[in-house]
Amino acid sequence: MARKTKDLVIADGRDKGKTFVITEMSVIDADNWANRALLAMLRGGVDVGNLDFSNVNTSGGMLELARVVIAGLGNMQEQIATDLLNELLNCARIVPSGGTPRDILLDSDIESIKTLWQIRKEALMIHIDFLTDGSSQA
Repeated sequence: MARKTKDLVIADGRDKGKTFVITEMSVIDADNWANRALLAMLRGGVDVGNLDFSNVNTSGGMLELARVVIAGLGNMQEQIATDLLNELLNCARIVPSGGTPRDILLDSDIESIKTLWQIRKEALMIHIDFLTDGSSQA
């Protein structure tokens, strides 16, 4: 089965109109990323023992995950958090005006910090969207 992809078109700001293709990590890369993130959160004192993903349409689910991620980033060592966030950027490629996706040149292709965070958010979401649609990754 092919990896999931999503097009992200930047709606405003310095990068308005730029298109990025977000592609799901391989299963082993995603598992390694998630394990490192979870371990870093645990070392930072984040309580993940009572997470409730049973109903993504209530106060549990995605809201719970967002709460844990925000708390987790704040409690991680700076370099670990930076590395994990930057790895999410590796899921994206830019689609220049020629139409053929290519690797992003961070120093020249992206002009707005907001764009970096939008890419990171969409990269994370493509890996956890199974929580929102009620399906499993079986």
